[in-house]
Amino acid sequence: MVFWEKIRMGLAVVAPLCLLIGLFSGEAEAATIYRSGDAAASEGAFTPAVNAAEYVAPGNHYDGDGIKYYLLTHDEEKRDLESISYDGKVFSLEGVAVQPSSDIDFINLEFPNRDGTRIKLLNYAVPSRDFTIFFDDGLYNDTNSTNYTALSKENASYVGLNRDALGESTATLSKEPRSGTGNPNIDDKMERWIFMNPEIYLENLKFDGKGKDMYPVGGGSGSSRVPKNRGEYFFVVTGGGKVAGCNNFVMRDVVLENIGNDNSTEYPSFWGVDTRNKNVALNVLYNPGQVNIENITIRNIKTTEGYGIIQNEYVDQVFYKDVAINAENANPNSRSIKIEQSGTQTAGSATFVPPEEQAVSFFGDIHLPDDRMHNHIYVQDYRYKGVTVPEDFRYAFWNVQNGSYFSNAFEIHQTRPEMESNRALHDLRDNFWIISADSSIPLEEQLTSIQLTMNYAKMDDGTLRAPQGNIKLETSTAIPGFKLPENFSDQGVQIVALNDDDGTYDSKALVPVAHDAIIDLVGNTPVILYNFDFHENTGLTLQEAALGIHGLTPDQLKDPLQQSDLGGGDYPKYETYAINLPKTPGVLNARAEDTFINCRFTVLAETLSIGNIPNGNIMDVDQFIQLSPVFNTGYTLDGGVLPLTPDTIDDLTTQWVSSHPEVASIDEMGRLQAHSEGKVTIYLKARDGKNNGEIEKPFDSVELTVVPKRQETTQTIITDHPGTNHNTGLGSSWRLQGAALVGLLLGASVLLILYLKKRC
Repeated sequence: MVFWEKIRMGLAVVAPLCLLIGLFSGEAEAATIYRSGDAAASEGAFTPAVNAAEYVAPGNHYDGDGIKYYLLTHDEEKRDLESISYDGKVFSLEGVAVQPSSDIDFINLEFPNRDGTRIKLLNYAVPSRDFTIFFDDGLYNDTNSTNYTALSKENASYVGLNRDALGESTATLSKEPRSGTGNPNIDDKMERWIFMNPEIYLENLKFDGKGKDMYPVGGGSGSSRVPKNRGEYFFVVTGGGKVAGCNNFVMRDVVLENIGNDNSTEYPSFWGVDTRNKNVALNVLYNPGQVNIENITIRNIKTTEGYGIIQNEYVDQVFYKDVAINAENANPNSRSIKIEQSGTQTAGSATFVPPEEQAVSFFGDIHLPDDRMHNHIYVQDYRYKGVTVPEDFRYAFWNVQNGSYFSNAFEIHQTRPEMESNRALHDLRDNFWIISADSSIPLEEQLTSIQLTMNYAKMDDGTLRAPQGNIKLETSTAIPGFKLPENFSDQGVQIVALNDDDGTYDSKALVPVAHDAIIDLVGNTPVILYNFDFHENTGLTLQEAALGIHGLTPDQLKDPLQQSDLGGGDYPKYETYAINLPKTPGVLNARAEDTFINCRFTVLAETLSIGNIPNGNIMDVDQFIQLSPVFNTGYTLDGGVLPLTPDTIDDLTTQWVSSHPEVASIDEMGRLQAHSEGKVTIYLKARDGKNNGEIEKPFDSVELTVVPKRQETTQTIITDHPGTNHNTGLGSSWRLQGAALVGLLLGASVLLILYLKKRC
């Protein structure tokens, strides 16, 4: 009997230790995702920049019923041709004009008809329509330098007959520069090619500007009496004073090259007038009709400062598809593509495209230079109905105020631009704003730029144009502190944290908050945060993140474990310990828990109690008892208990204190040993390894009475206090690798049994 009694006594020590090791052999989850859910897609305010749309194909073509076909060639052997082939089709020719020289007077060039008559098809003053001219290989240079309307007949088409190995036209059109005016700002300069009637079609042609400047808008003022506004732009597509405009204009497979001689801002002033040469390659101007420009190349262009190589002014239904621009020789401060001007313009009695109807669309491959001034589409006014771009043009870079003659309202970029002051970055892919913690521009400044843009980007009647307050916060490390501007958005704000610069608003990946971050959301704007991880670096509970943590200085926070005298009733109650102390700023000021969706928080012990209390709170002298801490998880802000189990608590480390160690002592593992008769209070405190003075209630105590021995047994194990059925945790010495410790204790128990058996 003595042997088995000693085995029972040994197992009484080993068994509870093995039980506790089993409970805490693994790392705790430590945190919880609070309120899972998805960020709402951006809807509401209309955005005048759209990522991808349906292309509207042209309704005009070079062939069809009632069209007469002509050939212009340098080859005498083709004079009697009756038909030609193009694009897999055969066309019967009405007539062939043969010009042995490249220099041709377009105005007086006559094309023969089958009936023996002749017609001047390149003379705008001669009525003619419903024809197509095929240009054979070679150069066709107009010697009449003032004939800027040569290709502007209604329902007329101009097509290059052949292509080279690169797929470009073998037919080139050019013209002579102006001469004989006596005005140095006009002589040796070019007039424009103008298109101002419906149903004009160009295909498979090259246009050579001969490296000559376009003469400036003011070049014809004063005593020269040379008409102005016939230079500036190499190509002009315009309504020409007609309400219908140049409707159904098509330019396909065309090269514009060698435009301009000088890319400087202007010539020396002459008669005090505007002398900017501009050298704009293409301007669609004052035109309410549909325009389709497909597969065009612009190269060796010397556009001057402030102007676009391609410009669009007061237009609607303009469709670009497959555009390549080489701006190597353009002024560094020019632009690739500009959509500019605002308001309503009139020409004669016609009104051209009010701002709410203005729109330009881009499709296919748009190849722009890489430099900062040319790598985007420039939009001057918020009030455009819309600017549609291909999906690879992902970013809109908004100005904080509407554009002017010298600035834009927003830019549309293929590649992500670096953050800049007074600009807000907008992702067209998901219609969310972007702020970056990796930028040199502070987050608060980036947020202010978004706020200002949202306020300024309006129609004349106040209709919002910029997207609503939905924001992606990107970082490669951790989320720093920031303050949301007041009156940010009447519609509310979503801020979705992303751990890279390519994510979309529906990401669920958690992003850590920096350990020293203070995020100030005070204000009247409703805010929801997504994917913020308050656990990894900051170790904050939901309560601490939203409401702040209590003061941490020794004067404010009286930790009983730091006091020398713990006797009697000196141990403070929780309500006098921390709850009434002043709080430091919370990570999130003045926010309720509904601020958080898919955010992670540390889980601490909300309540802590002592388990395994002896019956009647009485111990015998020399009696040993293993006490245990019993944890409950933290409360939500409204007082409800989080639906979590204790194994999700971040830090189960506890500290034990005896008020009178001479009566009963307790070690850091909760092992209580009675020594002499008397009363003793045992205190238990949760020692969170991350925060001191947390909102949680971290104390419990029990008063025990030690009496003389009442039985032979000096070591007793008592079960949990009635009603206590929680998991338990121990002190810091139990932070060991569980498996190793289990093995050690099991081995010790075997040795103990063998030893006791031997003694018997």
